[in-house]
Amino acid sequence: MPRTKHAAMVGNERAGSSRSSADHSGEPDYFFRNPECAEKFYNDFSKRKVMLGRKVNVESLSDFEIERPFVKQGWRNLLDMGTEVFPKYVRLFFANMTVGWEAGGLFTVKSMVGDGIIFK
Repeated sequence: MPRTKHAAMVGNERAGSSRSSADHSGEPDYFFRNPECAEKFYNDFSKRKVMLGRKVNVESLSDFEIERPFVKQGWRNLLDMGTEVFPKYVRLFFANMTVGWEAGGLFTVKSMVGDGIIFK
């Protein structure tokens, strides 16, 4: 008998499901930076799978000084993420993402869900 992989349930949606935009009645305009981001969401990201991540035990990596770069960039909270995942918001985050360079050669990744930047 072949092995079957089952996706974990997250709320009312499977964490690995790739529900199409037809399953959504339409997201509010304020979820998107601009119409292009909404188009990316409905045509691409709303159909992608969201995989659950793994918690990082930072203390076990103390010899590698892994925490300092995350703290310096303001990303420390990424190491302490909980186990609850909301696939729709993950997809919205990536549909709204911009990548660029700031003055002084600083590489930036910015995104938002709703009316505020949530990652910079």
